[in-house]
Amino acid sequence: MNAILDGINLMLNMLQCSRMVLGHREFHEGISVHDLMNAFIVVGWCYQAVMLPTVSQGEVDDEVE
Repeated sequence: MNAILDGINLMLNMLQCSRMVLGHREFHEGISVHDLMNAFIVVGWCYQAVMLPTVSQGEVDDEVE
């Protein structure tokens, strides 16, 4: 759930830089390299959260060979 919320937060932050959403502004910050690196990480987390199976929290097999 946290990864999905981080993904939504990332999308909303990226939309702040879009002229199609907010129109023309005299001053805007742009996107830094740090923001892009963070975006790649969050996209990876979202992919992992949606596509990969969850960890089972059931019984633990204590028998070791």
